[in-house]
Amino acid sequence: GDWSYVFASEKNDAARGGLLHAWGKRGLQDVMTYGDALLEAARSAPPVDLHVTTPTCEDYSRRNHERSSTAQHMTLGDVWDSLEYVRLARPRAVVVENVSEPEATGPMTGLLSRLEGYRLRTGTLDPRTTAGVPVARTRQFWVLVRTG
Repeated sequence: GDWSYVFASEKNDAARGGLLHAWGKRGLQDVMTYGDALLEAARSAPPVDLHVTTPTCEDYSRRNHERSSTAQHMTLGDVWDSLEYVRLARPRAVVVENVSEPEATGPMTGLLSRLEGYRLRTGTLDPRTTAGVPVARTRQFWVLVRTG
């Protein structure tokens, strides 16, 4: 369809380069690819219809045998802070993706339900059944649609 990639925020340099390579033909430019979603430039990026975010999942991953509730709480705080763009720009829809672990899904649902003016729906996808991919990483999705 007729759409463009307006901006991105990614802390990892290699992943940021991958985004530019993948989406440069759709309008993503280096100047609009931020190293941190908490930067003022990222918070005041141009309005978009769809905002997608994939917060870090290390603190909730089953593979992290040193998980702590303190680290998980701090991650949720970072997610809330990074959603400042959503609170200011009010995109029509917001999609959040993360691990489907109870330690993540409950708190994340609670956090996202605090975004005023959005209707929240959640769902789980398993890549093995939805895409035929042999990856055993069930993912949780939260979809928020602006109500006004």
